[in-house]
Amino acid sequence: MIDLEQQTVREYIQESSTGFWKMELQDGAEVRMYADAIMQELLGVSDDLTPEECYAFFAAHIHPVDVPLIKAYQKEMMRGEADIVYRYTHPNKGEMRV
Repeated sequence: MIDLEQQTVREYIQESSTGFWKMELQDGAEVRMYADAIMQELLGVSDDLTPEECYAFFAAHIHPVDVPLIKAYQKEMMRGEADIVYRYTHPNKGEMRV
């Protein structure tokens, strides 16, 4: 088995444009989204947003037809793992599938 140093793993992740994020969904509270630097770049968000603002930005850029998919996805996430493909409108790069 290959023993990778932490720096090497970070470089692989960055090269592959793999962003990490976390959403906090609680009844009665605004959705919070935490994104690492790579995910922020992929979404086109700045790093000075609050977690609530980050989610609001993300949600505002989801293709309108796919919004119901995202809402269903959030419910699935609360029950465990979930996968989804949806359209996202990047502020600089335009529409893409994620």
